[in-house]
Amino acid sequence: MKRWDSSSVASSFYHQIFYWAIKVGRRPLAYCMLAFVVFWYTLLPNVRRRSYPYIKRRFPGAGGIRRWLIAYRLNFCFGLNLVDRAAFGIHNDTVFTATEEDKRKIKELVAEGNGAIMLTAHVGSWQTALAALDFLDQPRSVVLHRAEHDVDHHYFEHREGECPISIIDPMGPLGGSLEMLEVLRRGEILCFSGDRVLGSEKKTVVSD
Repeated sequence: MKRWDSSSVASSFYHQIFYWAIKVGRRPLAYCMLAFVVFWYTLLPNVRRRSYPYIKRRFPGAGGIRRWLIAYRLNFCFGLNLVDRAAFGIHNDTVFTATEEDKRKIKELVAEGNGAIMLTAHVGSWQTALAALDFLDQPRSVVLHRAEHDVDHHYFEHREGECPISIIDPMGPLGGSLEMLEVLRRGEILCFSGDRVLGSEKKTVVSD
């Protein structure tokens, strides 16, 4: 099976249409468009193949029609994630909260001057959740692979002005390790996902 990469399924032109819809009609218009767009893409075999391994294991007794419906739902939910991410970046209309205790602990860690590592997982819109650290007013770096043809914008790329978040590509020289080390040496925050495998799977655990 082809290894995962971050290339966008749709072209930049179609992404720009959705960004325009979000600016004009906000989420409701984009959600309506998404329902039809996802229906079309789920008809394409190469798109359905992306989720087939998961559906096969999660729903082993599902027939052809049910598998298609499950694939549609998965694709639609993922699309909602992308729309919400873009809408947050364009309109800044979402508020992230954290307990005062969590804020205090994070501030104490950062104040030590050794940097801090935020280990995340692929649950919901984890990239957008980086905005929950805005209370620190501290530069953040996220380890994130972006393929050459990845045209989808993250929420912070829709913002005007200087971006407080920088991207470190783990497919770069030495896996981006030198850049990560420099971030920690500066006493800044480094974010990355602990459940994404890039490169060799020799030292990973894969469940059948």
